[in-house]
Amino acid sequence: MELAPLVSPAFSGVPTCPTAPTTTNNGQVASTAFVRAVAVEENAQPGEISFYASAALPRGRIKANGAAVSRTAYPELFAAIGTTYGAGNGSTTFNVPDLRGEFVRGLDEGRGVDPGRVLGSWQNHLYASHTHAGTTDTQGAHAHGVTGSTTSSGAHSHTMNMGLNDIAGSRPAISAPGATPAVIEGGFGGGDHSHSIYGNSDTAGAHSHTLQISASGGSETRGRNVALIAYIKY
Repeated sequence: MELAPLVSPAFSGVPTCPTAPTTTNNGQVASTAFVRAVAVEENAQPGEISFYASAALPRGRIKANGAAVSRTAYPELFAAIGTTYGAGNGSTTFNVPDLRGEFVRGLDEGRGVDPGRVLGSWQNHLYASHTHAGTTDTQGAHAHGVTGSTTSSGAHSHTMNMGLNDIAGSRPAISAPGATPAVIEGGFGGGDHSHSIYGNSDTAGAHSHTLQISASGGSETRGRNVALIAYIKY
């Protein structure tokens, strides 16, 4: 069996080798897959934001988590974004964007959809002004029955004056031939009692009632989403 020389061997056919992670930095032989992956990463510009489906730190990137990082350790990133997202300690550090829990929105740049914004500005959640309308079912013309009773006034009587053989024009009189004119005062006791009342209220006709609808929901308005980690190229 013929062996290849140990120094600068010449390979024939289609030799293969394992593909190392793009973070590898040693004398290991690189596969074409490794070279292509590194080329893609290196073509990204400092300040470029990307989202990854893995928690592993990608090569050439740091998390966009608002952290203060060194201006000398990341000179190209500092040259690209400066202190737009924070000046750090004001001399040796600067802040990267903080995209944790945030949606990214395109800068308006004069379009008028989201006016008054500047690059890197943060915006709180907001609900558009709106109202809710609602009605109860219409039940048609109808009336409501009313029942009740008067207030009891206790045992009592009513006075009645009546004359006997009185002259014409005075109080009501009862005449008897040969009797002497006289006045009778008295009454009839009604006892402790009350009177019931029955009837219907007025018919209001077909009508409806205003319905107040209570608020519901959470603390923000959001669409369906998937959580990924945002990174920034340095």
